[in-house]
Amino acid sequence: MEYNKYIQKKWSWEGENMYIVTNDISKAVRRKRADLCLTKKEACEQINISFKTLKKIELGSSEIKHSVYKKITNWLIKDY
Repeated sequence: MEYNKYIQKKWSWEGENMYIVTNDISKAVRRKRADLCLTKKEACEQINISFKTLKKIELGSSEIKHSVYKKITNWLIKDY
C-alpha cells in the first residue's frame, strides 16, 4: 500500500519536516487497529508513539513529525 499520497508535507519544525495527516490516513489507522482488535494503548506500543499522538492521528487533520510519519506508514504496511 502506498500511503505517501495521503500525507502532505506542510512545514519544518526544529529541522524536522511536519506533515498533515489526511482523513484517509486516519481512517486507515483506525481500520487496521480494529482489524487487529487492538486497544489504543496496544497500538501505541506497536507503533512506538504516544497515546496523545495516536489520538490526534485518528481524529485526522493533525500535524505530525516526519519520524512519526515513518512509524505510522511502516506500521500500516506491516502484515498487510
